[in-house]
Amino acid sequence: MCVGLSRAQRCALTLSPGASSAHCWCVGLSRAQQCGTDNEPWCKVCSLSVSVELPRAQRCGTDTEPRSKECSLLVCVGLSRVQQCGTEPRCKECSLSVRVGQSRARRCGTDTEPWCEECSLSVCVGLSRVQQCGTDSEPRCEESSLSVCVGLTRAQRCGTDTELWCEECSLSVCVGLSRAQRCALTLSLGARSAQCWCVGLSGAQQCGTDTEPWCKVCSLSVSVELRRVQRCGTDTEPRCKECSLSVCVGLSRAQQCGTDTEPQCKECSLSVCVVLSRAQRCGTDTEPWCKVCSLSVSMELTRVQQCGTDTEPWCKECPLSVCVGLSRAQRCGTDTEPWCHGCSLSVCVGLSRVQRGGTDTEPQCQECSLSVCVGPTRAQQCGTDTEPWCKECSLSVCVGLTRAQQCGTDTEPWCKECSLSVCVGLSRAQQCGTDTEPWCKECSLSVYVGLTRVQQCGTDSEPRCEESSLSVCVGLTRAQRCGTDTELRCEECSLSVCVGLSRAQRCALTLSPGARSAHCWCVGLSRAQQCGTDTEPWCKVCSLSVSVELTRVQRCGTDTEPRCKECSLSVRVGLSGAQQCDADTEPQCKECSLSVCVVLSRAQPCGTDTEPWCKECPLSVCVGLSRAQQCGTNTEPWCKECPLSVCVGLTKAQQCGTDTNPLCKECPLSVCVGLSRAQRCGTDTEPWCHECSLSVCVGLSKVQRCSTDTEPRARSAHSQCVWG
Repeated sequence: MCVGLSRAQRCALTLSPGASSAHCWCVGLSRAQQCGTDNEPWCKVCSLSVSVELPRAQRCGTDTEPRSKECSLLVCVGLSRVQQCGTEPRCKECSLSVRVGQSRARRCGTDTEPWCEECSLSVCVGLSRVQQCGTDSEPRCEESSLSVCVGLTRAQRCGTDTELWCEECSLSVCVGLSRAQRCALTLSLGARSAQCWCVGLSGAQQCGTDTEPWCKVCSLSVSVELRRVQRCGTDTEPRCKECSLSVCVGLSRAQQCGTDTEPQCKECSLSVCVVLSRAQRCGTDTEPWCKVCSLSVSMELTRVQQCGTDTEPWCKECPLSVCVGLSRAQRCGTDTEPWCHGCSLSVCVGLSRVQRGGTDTEPQCQECSLSVCVGPTRAQQCGTDTEPWCKECSLSVCVGLTRAQQCGTDTEPWCKECSLSVCVGLSRAQQCGTDTEPWCKECSLSVYVGLTRVQQCGTDSEPRCEESSLSVCVGLTRAQRCGTDTELRCEECSLSVCVGLSRAQRCALTLSPGARSAHCWCVGLSRAQQCGTDTEPWCKVCSLSVSVELTRVQRCGTDTEPRCKECSLSVRVGLSGAQQCDADTEPQCKECSLSVCVVLSRAQPCGTDTEPWCKECPLSVCVGLSRAQQCGTNTEPWCKECPLSVCVGLTKAQQCGTDTNPLCKECPLSVCVGLSRAQRCGTDTEPWCHECSLSVCVGLSKVQRCSTDTEPRARSAHSQCVWG
């Protein structure tokens, strides 16, 4: 689903009329990169590990050789029913609401107790109607809340072109569908053609009838990626300026608010225009309209940070739309002017309610716009179980647009004016200009995950790393972050989430004893801000639920005074067993809440190498762990018992051993995003992939998943992986 791309951009309509126009690419990859040539059906030999939204032929073979039912595509976004479940529809037994990567038994109970009809499938992304609500002979679509079925055609959602069921569906966010596709306008005039719903609202609440122009009274706050006609009427009746286009991410100004000759953008309520510059949001720099924007879900920003006042415009200095890992001073002012407690921390991922909105005695969370509160429970989001406020949240964030989509065309590079704080995975040229015009040092690169130092801060001959806010530069070495090994600049960096760095790497302990070696921050806060001073052991009184990458000393005192047991270390990232729960001789890790022990080795979560307890740990979200780290040593493989469903971005050696000791066939590498088959399961000559539990390998062909070109073995793995 190439978000924001026109059909011409998707399918290369500029080719000759005889050319194949159906080859639509995934984000950032040319078809040649993905699949080969037109004459060679390609996907089965491609490394399409993250090719989301590919047609069935690309995923599982050719149209004449449907292999989809051998694929474990439980939550393959944008697949038809045949792609997802084969010719034997089993999806109706599943509660596939959002549980990505879980087996059917975990989703819905047992085979004998199908509960799908009673499920609230409001966020079943990319599922067909049959998967959601039954079989073709039992259409239950009208009973389902299919509010976010992104990327499906009308036929996939509600039937076939000859059997128009769309009027019975709640197609609130049918991305890219015309109004005719939504409401079956090809039917007779007496048909119920005006019932096109947004998220959570009935047709009557939103828009009225065809004879009563409706959009201007609608609350279209989450109508993602709809064109203007779909939102507010017909081309001859442009009503876009009356619309609340709060989440029109990636749309041009013309798409948002009218035509190029009728710019109406300043009347738009662009409340969640992520990665748009202030000029794109509400006008030009000389005409600041941001103060009239409905910035209800502007991630992590306070109103002051977003728009300021007329006399004190701070928006230009703070492109903090997703400022993860920034200090309080960076977020909301200076240390002498603490504004952080008044911030709208709507996307403060992993923060407790106290951190979000006040203290336990002063619950202010209900004032927060917690629409994208990833991970927290409902109580954390909107109050307590007895006072449910969650239903007032507004949801959405569209990530992954190209620079042209974000800020103009290739010939008119506006990227340097853009607030590209969430442009994950873009090259420096995409982010801030061309290679000959390095603008990267002017960018707010606070969340550019996986970029090299050159991409972040310039060239090797011009190291500007110490001037960058590299607080969440995940995966960079210390040299990439802060200079070279001979020029230790670590103490000058805001390394609040330097994942995988030792305390020495963080704070330059190789310097003299008098150096500032203890200033290693938790997420966004300095140590002093979090917990006190060196003379006052601090961690046990702090709410350190997201104290990423801190050593035990930082968390809970000194080596001689282990207080880790009293800490709330539910997200102890990168800590050894001794760091987590006491000394190596006193393994108490079994009492720890290790539900999200990110990047922990086996010995780290649950004891010592001689006392492996990993089988008792709930490592369901152990991101980035090798098999040995998770469940034992190379000689004692326990990985088969571990749910390694989200091992993102690891090489084969990292995941399952060394190149000489390939253990990949014992690993359930279900979401190894971005890895080639060789990285996942061995080499091309030794295919082990068919024994993997690849339940959520998004965008992989069957060959990539489970066999070689000449030895398809997916069928045996299917029953084992999907229903096991």
